[in-house]
Amino acid sequence: MGNEPSNINPTIGLIQIPNTIDNSIQDYLEKNNSNIINLDIESNLNYSKIFNTINGILLIYDFIENYNNNIEVKLKKFLTKCIETNIPILCTGNALHILNYCLNGLKPISTPSHSLDNNKSSYHRIFIPPGSKLAAILGSGGFVRVNSRHSYSITEVQKSSDLIASAYSLDDGIIEAIESPENIFIIAVQFNPERRGEIPPHFDKLFTSFIKACKKAQNGVY
Repeated sequence: MGNEPSNINPTIGLIQIPNTIDNSIQDYLEKNNSNIINLDIESNLNYSKIFNTINGILLIYDFIENYNNNIEVKLKKFLTKCIETNIPILCTGNALHILNYCLNGLKPISTPSHSLDNNKSSYHRIFIPPGSKLAAILGSGGFVRVNSRHSYSITEVQKSSDLIASAYSLDDGIIEAIESPENIFIIAVQFNPERRGEIPPHFDKLFTSFIKACKKAQNGVY
C-alpha cells in the first residue's frame, strides 16, 4: 500500500525573474496536471519546508538590463540546494548560467548579438543533436528557430564538465542548451520557451516532460 503511486498532481516550485503579471506558463502547467507554488527568491526562503513540499523546480530568468547581483547570489545558493536534493530542474533564459555555475562552470561571456532587439526578442537558428535528452523530449533533433533574450552566453570553455551541451547557435556556436547525463531531469535552455507565442509549439513538450519527471520524483521513481 505505502509504495503505490500517488494520484495527486506533483507540486512545482516556480521562480520567475523578473516577477511578471503574465501567468500564461503557470496556467499551462496547471492545466497539464501540476500544482504551482510561486517562490520569491528575494525573501527568506524556508528551505526545509520548500523541499518537503515541491517535487521539482522551474527557474525562469528573463533578460534584466540592470539586475541586482544579490539576486544571483541567492539563486545560486537555492539551485545548489535543489541539485543536492536530487529533484527535477528546468531552467530557461539566463537561468542556464546559474545552473552551469552551480556545477562548477565558469562565468558567461558577453554576446550582445543574442540580446533583445528594440526591447523585443531576437531570433536565430539552433541545432539540437539527435540522441540528446532535449531531442528525445521534442521528438527529434535538427535545426529550429528560437527566440533570444540574453546578452551573456557560454561556450565549451565555460561549460561545466558535469553537463552536456544539447543545442548550439548556428551563427556562432554558442551553447543554447545543457543537460545532465544522469537519470535525473536537469535541463537548461538559453532561449525562453515559456514565451509560447514566440517559439515552435512542440517546445511545450519540454514542460510536459518536466511535469512527468516531477511526478516520478513525487513517487520516488527516477
